[in-house]
Amino acid sequence: MAINFKISRLRDATLSTLECTLGILTSDALKIPIFTLEDKERAVKIDGKTAIPTGKYTITYNMSNRFRKMMTLIQDVPNFSGVRVHSGNTIHDTEGCILLGMGVKFSRNANLYELVDSREAVSIFELIVKNNLPKEIKLEVL
Repeated sequence: MAINFKISRLRDATLSTLECTLGILTSDALKIPIFTLEDKERAVKIDGKTAIPTGKYTITYNMSNRFRKMMTLIQDVPNFSGVRVHSGNTIHDTEGCILLGMGVKFSRNANLYELVDSREAVSIFELIVKNNLPKEIKLEVL
């Protein structure tokens, strides 16, 4: 039986003025929701500054040449390559990848959202992925 994750992106007027996309990652395999942070959703892709398109994807776990460690990879994202799920605090830590956090806060000084306890969130997510391989692992981005 496949493991299914879902990212529900949060959309409102305040968020649309910022250069980021916030969401909530859920799954029957997760006990609590995890926050997501991506680059801004755009109609036309800007390399390293655009969230992946909504859709259904397969997740694998393999070696990242860039990060030099085993990581989750989101496969077959149209017009993207090497989309990873990893830790980070702000949009300055992503170039099209999805960042995870246990919480989120707004920094008025920097005028951006910051994830809280990102490494913990990634550890939880990766543990579920690793423990369920070779089952099919799916991600739906809404």
